[in-house]
Amino acid sequence: MATLDAGTSAAQAVPTSAENARTIVDLVTHGTLATVGEDSVPLGTYASYVLDADGQPILRLRKQAVHTANILRNPRCSLFVQPEDMPARLLARVTLIGRVEKVDETTAAEATRRHALLHFGGVGVDAPQPTDLFYRLIIERCFYVGGMGSACKAEDLSAEEYKAAEADPLREHASALVDYQNKERVEDVLRIASFALGVPLERLEGAQLLWVDRLGIYLFAATVGGAGAQVVRVTFAREVTDERDAQSTLTMLAQIKNLDTRKQPGQCTVPSHSALPGLFNMSKSGEKDPDFPYTHLWVSADGETHITEAKMSGFELKKYAEDPQYVKEGPSPSKTVFTQLDAGLEQDLHPCPEVQFVVTLSGKWYVKATDGSVKVMGPGDVLFQDDVKKSPAKKTPGHWSGVVGDWPCQQMVIQVTRKPEVDKPGSL
Repeated sequence: MATLDAGTSAAQAVPTSAENARTIVDLVTHGTLATVGEDSVPLGTYASYVLDADGQPILRLRKQAVHTANILRNPRCSLFVQPEDMPARLLARVTLIGRVEKVDETTAAEATRRHALLHFGGVGVDAPQPTDLFYRLIIERCFYVGGMGSACKAEDLSAEEYKAAEADPLREHASALVDYQNKERVEDVLRIASFALGVPLERLEGAQLLWVDRLGIYLFAATVGGAGAQVVRVTFAREVTDERDAQSTLTMLAQIKNLDTRKQPGQCTVPSHSALPGLFNMSKSGEKDPDFPYTHLWVSADGETHITEAKMSGFELKKYAEDPQYVKEGPSPSKTVFTQLDAGLEQDLHPCPEVQFVVTLSGKWYVKATDGSVKVMGPGDVLFQDDVKKSPAKKTPGHWSGVVGDWPCQQMVIQVTRKPEVDKPGSL
């Protein structure tokens, strides 16, 4: 496995088998119900369901169906559940084993309403009928066969393990996230695969994202001249909570691959000018403006924050410190602060204290805007931000930030007298 910062921390985690089982059963909402016939031969038939609070299926059964007659004679049965579509089909398959019992009228009425919402459009034998019966499958154990995350092993899970687990919060969005990344963010997927396998991009034959959960992702990747494609797990540095958080984390993960490998202890020194391409990547002689990039964390009128990559303009070639140089006078500084952020620092949503520049001297850190965009910054990167409390926006703006990797991040913060603005990205 590989973690977000290429470390070997305890964050190397995958959802448990019980959590995967709950996720699969929640996602699918139908399965193959195996009941025992009059001839003592098991019969597998289609059955749809909704779930109770413990994740136990409440099955909708036809009054005259063969499987209904079977369970009236023998309530012991099993329900096999597996996603039909990729990529969820790769995750796992589950057989819930136990006995059924008829639910009370109140529960049946609520199950009827929920079933109509989940299984709308049924026709023929699948169309709702006023004589439909609802039976709860009382789970006694769960037979789980893992796919990507469980070394393809089969396990018997107890009813207690299954009921205590929770379905993954990204389950309803994972397929769409995978599809988007593989179609629209191909380069990001390749970068993450390169990072996870520890090989340069040119040695990758190909890579695809397979699945996303709250703890990380699965990739299918192959290297040139390698033994073949393999499933790779990349673990997030922290749990993600929703679709937006997952997309931001995937963007951050791809950006981290572009940064230099982390420094070892004792090497977190202030870099020389030659190590600061963001500050000293000047244009060719004779051009009006140098190539002077910066990141702008800006505020829209509604108080949301956004991240834009921009370049400064308005430079003049003139005598400065005895020699001709490209010069641009920025906002007047009011205070300069040198700060060190310790490894592991995670800051909740907050505004910046003043309109300011943040220059990264060593280490890595990230900033996340309220629109979900993320920027990871390393030595030489310059951030300009004006998401202050006194912003003219409709509400107080803010951002999240934190340290990336196992070593501290050192910064120079230059606070300036410039007034905060709204709806002006890249305004320097």
